[in-house]
Amino acid sequence: TTYVDYTPQTAPTYTQGRVWYDSTYEALSYYNAITGNPIHTGLEIQLKVYNNTGSTIAKGAAVYLSGGASGTTPYISLAIATSAAASNVIGLATAAITTGSAGYVTTIGLFDGINTSTFAAGDTLYLSASSAGALTNAAPSSPNYSVRVGFVAYVNASGRVYISKTNNYTAATSLVGVVPTANGGTNLSSF
Repeated sequence: TTYVDYTPQTAPTYTQGRVWYDSTYEALSYYNAITGNPIHTGLEIQLKVYNNTGSTIAKGAAVYLSGGASGTTPYISLAIATSAAASNVIGLATAAITTGSAGYVTTIGLFDGINTSTFAAGDTLYLSASSAGALTNAAPSSPNYSVRVGFVAYVNASGRVYISKTNNYTAATSLVGVVPTANGGTNLSSF
């Protein structure tokens, strides 16, 4: 035969490498090496990472690549919007990652099981400038860095976020947009 049919079902018990058609998400899904971390094909992308920070990184914490690697697995640290390097969010920790171990970060797509009860559906979520790894629905102001991490898709203590990252800041020598001639510009777009 040239195809495989899967009977739609809810998530089965965990076994690394198990593949099924998830009737809840309507997507082909599988389990990786992390218990309880189903990957829903086409709905999310995950990156294997390594925590060498000395502390556990909580599920849902915003992280950035902090340099170095354990083999081919890059190191991560908690992101914060106070510097260009530390605000370069790659995604949210898919599950708690203990120090000295590998885990996964959801880099784009749906992220389930995050507390969104203090937000409203559709809120834009930004990287916090006051608490490392945290999200806020208010963009940090200068001199901090405004980094959109995603949007609230479902409000609940075990809610859902759609991760869609954008760094809204530019370097001091860069210009995005139009500067009117009255303000010393050319009134033309510059990229």
